Amino acid sequence: MHCSRAPQRPSDSCPKRDKISSPARKRFAFDRKSVEATISRNNSEKRLAQIEAAHEARERQIKDHEQARTALTERNNALTKTLKVRETALARSEEKIAALTERNGHLEADVQVSRTNIEKRVEDLSSALQRERMERAVVEGALEAARKDNSRLQGEVGALRSTLRRGVPLEELPIPPTEAANDETPLKGKRGNTAELSQIEAAGKA
Repeated sequence: MHCSRAPQRPSDSCPKRDKISSPARKRFAFDRKSVEATISRNNSEKRLAQIEAAHEARERQIKDHEQARTALTERNNALTKTLKVRETALARSEEKIAALTERNGHLEADVQVSRTNIEKRVEDLSSALQRERMERAVVEGALEAARKDNSRLQGEVGALRSTLRRGVPLEELPIPPTEAANDETPLKGKRGNTAELSQIEAAGKA
């Protein structure tokens, strides 16, 4: 017979029902807490897995950034070294250009001086050549006159020889036009003696 069927007062309770329901409530509460704990643990594990995954991703990202930073640092060092080498080469090239420019200036000055000296030398040589040509013309004129005189004297010597061979007296020899025009000495005094004729013949043979 159930106690719910018995008349009860509002303040009365069923001790047996209280005894049955109390452990069930406790078990239900425990199960509920266990489920909640399981759910919370699963959520925590999921959250932990997410955090660990994010941490690993962050670690990989940091590692990649460090590798990129190392590569960039090495590249920067290489570029800095190359830049220093090029700056050194550029400085040397500028020094060489300055030296060559200075040397070129000296060479141009030397060339100008040499050109001036050469022009003066050419002018001096031209003047000397002109003087030599004039002197040569004078000498050639004198030589030509001497040759003509020599030819005339040889002709006279030849005529005297032929006359002497024929035995013509000296007084009868014709007087050359030049001697007649330039000298008024008598023929006898002009011609001299036989010794003088011998000297003339010797000169003609020479």
